[in-house]
Amino acid sequence: MGSVDRLLRRPSPDAFGEFVAAFPTLVDVLDARPGARVLVVACGQGASALDLARMFPQARVDGLDPDDGAIAAARREAARVGVDDRVRFEVADRPLLLSTSDYDVVICCPDGTVRSAVIGLVHEPQPLE
Repeated sequence: MGSVDRLLRRPSPDAFGEFVAAFPTLVDVLDARPGARVLVVACGQGASALDLARMFPQARVDGLDPDDGAIAAARREAARVGVDDRVRFEVADRPLLLSTSDYDVVICCPDGTVRSAVIGLVHEPQPLE
């Protein structure tokens, strides 16, 4: 069974799993790299970041959003579902200069939905040895 097939069998509260499965290279990166780092920009209340954390239990996810209330809600939900040990949410009220080498994947959901999401792989996947 391929990575995409396994992804579609993972629990997801909405169609986010199908969305992520449309990017097989993303799935390969997150499956192949224990501790892979994901940055979700404009994360809102954290639904996408939390879904990624549940779908990829070895990944570490950071979510950024300018809304204090949204970040507070995201933090509460991360604690409630038990992923707050590897998911971090921060308020970002101005553009941040980030070292992209800190992340394997960067996702931006400018209107808070996966329909508008942009996914970028920071590092090209390397063959496993």
